[in-house]
Amino acid sequence: MYSYVKSYFEQGGMQMQFNMVNSQVLRDAMANPDQYRNLLVRISGYNAYFVHLNREMQMELIERTEYGLSGC
Repeated sequence: MYSYVKSYFEQGGMQMQFNMVNSQVLRDAMANPDQYRNLLVRISGYNAYFVHLNREMQMELIERTEYGLSGC
């Protein structure tokens, strides 16, 4: 992970953010919001409670989490 971050910034990267949950957890939070009231996610410079986001934003975060995983 260190090498990934270091390389990104050495190549001119400006910022990076990490959500340390997988898409399965996020989908479960959508289905069972009462069990995930304290689940925080990072969105472009601020934190938000996942279950308080609208469905469109929740799906966008899930898609970001899954981006590039189909070839793994």
